[in-house]
Amino acid sequence: MARSVSLNRNDGFVLKSWTGNCAYFDANGNYLGMLPATLPEDPDDWITGDTIYVKCLKAQPTQMASAMTDMAVLAGASVEGAIPEVVFMVTAAKVVAMTAPPVKPTYVSFYDAENEKTLPTDAVIFDEDDVYLIISLNRAIIYLSEYPYEIQLRSYPLGGDPDWVSVELNEDDILAPDGKSIIVKITNDELVSIGLVRVVPGTVAETASCDVTEPTDSDQFDQKVEDFNPSLTEFKVPARKFGSGGSYAREPVKTTEDYIIAGGADFIAVQTDEVWDIGLLQNQSDWLYISAHGSHSTGSLGGVLPSQVDWKRDLYLVIVAGCSVLDVDDMNNNYSGAAHTASPGRKWAPTGPKILLGYNYYAPADDHAGDPQFTAKIVETTFERRFQNGETWEHAWGYANKDLAGGLRDSPYNACAIVIDGEQRTYWYWEKGLFGHTWKSLSF
Repeated sequence: MARSVSLNRNDGFVLKSWTGNCAYFDANGNYLGMLPATLPEDPDDWITGDTIYVKCLKAQPTQMASAMTDMAVLAGASVEGAIPEVVFMVTAAKVVAMTAPPVKPTYVSFYDAENEKTLPTDAVIFDEDDVYLIISLNRAIIYLSEYPYEIQLRSYPLGGDPDWVSVELNEDDILAPDGKSIIVKITNDELVSIGLVRVVPGTVAETASCDVTEPTDSDQFDQKVEDFNPSLTEFKVPARKFGSGGSYAREPVKTTEDYIIAGGADFIAVQTDEVWDIGLLQNQSDWLYISAHGSHSTGSLGGVLPSQVDWKRDLYLVIVAGCSVLDVDDMNNNYSGAAHTASPGRKWAPTGPKILLGYNYYAPADDHAGDPQFTAKIVETTFERRFQNGETWEHAWGYANKDLAGGLRDSPYNACAIVIDGEQRTYWYWEKGLFGHTWKSLSF
């Protein structure tokens, strides 16, 4: 006769499959096959019902009771039927429910789905892209619905501490073929709808800085923004040569080409159960300070070409502490041959900002003239002229460099500016003369 064998689900365990060395049947006694001797590799071959039916032998109650004890210990199983009529032959027809510990995430990371790799903290996710996560599990699952934990995210600027928002698994998400990891896709529309692509009021000056050298000048830029505009400033994540991010970071990240292309970024963090990760989500600033190496021949700044950036979303002011990239038409004949007509400033002018401040030839080094605070002082003087004296940005920049120049041939006189007013583009530069230099403008 057939008797039902049911799994008593103990707390903390889930049924994976029945195994054994005997036949099993449906409730009507129809033969269904032999139980697998061991757990099959293919989950499709698992026998997962809470109740199965097996053929049983008559036995003495003492035998049955002993077998039931073994079964209860092994699998938490119970048998339905009159005790004197039913027995499990432990050596010949033992039925065991294979169980597994609760599913737990072992790590979570932001993910590059196209290249199938995790993203480092300094990789910028652009604000028009979807966000992907990978969650690694301690064991395989069959269905996404078996994952029991909330997935929470938040995005925030430097020093921010917003609430977490939850996302639910849906049809966009994928369970890996081995069942041991989940790829979570959060569409750009979802990011916007749950507020992760942050919109900051126009009255707030969003400020970002990045530096591939010693950060004295970029740190000074941040400090002066705070000094002169403290209540109306929001700082994006700063990027520095030796940045590292960190635990729900309050620290700079490493400067990358993507950071320059993005024009500023917020932190984005994810947590599920006890694992977490942190990354960068583009949030373009209003003011951007870049201390990086420039190339006059290509126009590249920190390895980024003008054609790679789209700074039209928010950027108003960009200050470039780097050589030559804002030169227009080589008005002081610093170059010869093809370099004389390279004019990289013409390539940077249409990228979006209304004001670009920088240099048309060699820029002062951070420790120019033996002063480790030299470029920091240029920033400080520019802010004092702009906010205390009310000068325009281009005038404040040009004359801050002049104030600190050590002579007519000194590199601060290579300062220049590009101002965009509608269709009008104006280039400001020091026209160099034998006995003095003149701050002049050129429409282009």
